[in-house]
Amino acid sequence: MTTLSPPPELPAWATGWLPLPPGAPPGPGRRRTAVLASPVPAERGFWVALGHLLPGVRRHWRAPGTDEEAVMLVDGAGSRAGVAPDGSQAVEWSSRALWAETEAVHARWAAAGRPAVYGVEFAGHRIRVAGGTGLSWELPVA
Repeated sequence: MTTLSPPPELPAWATGWLPLPPGAPPGPGRRRTAVLASPVPAERGFWVALGHLLPGVRRHWRAPGTDEEAVMLVDGAGSRAGVAPDGSQAVEWSSRALWAETEAVHARWAAAGRPAVYGVEFAGHRIRVAGGTGLSWELPVA
């Protein structure tokens, strides 16, 4: 079984890329069997959807203290989640269940046909992104 621990710091090679908050979150976190193993980086359509449907959540591969292929998610409020590459476990720290939210977005993405390409629609002062069947979101307009 893969061990997931909170990452202590961002490695030098990733500086300025997808930063993790400094320090480790308190406590052991909530452990559970993951419904979803970590989608691979090549599933870019999913990661695009996740980036927009869970705004403010960042992902990080190869976090210090984790398996090389483990994924860590963080948000601006200090919540973190990690999932083992094989989906054997997920660990969530803080009040937000980031990996459970990620699993819900993945279910929506899969139900839409796992789109890898998205269309952008402009209508008046609205910008809408759509992919597959039924997966869409609006972009903020400045």
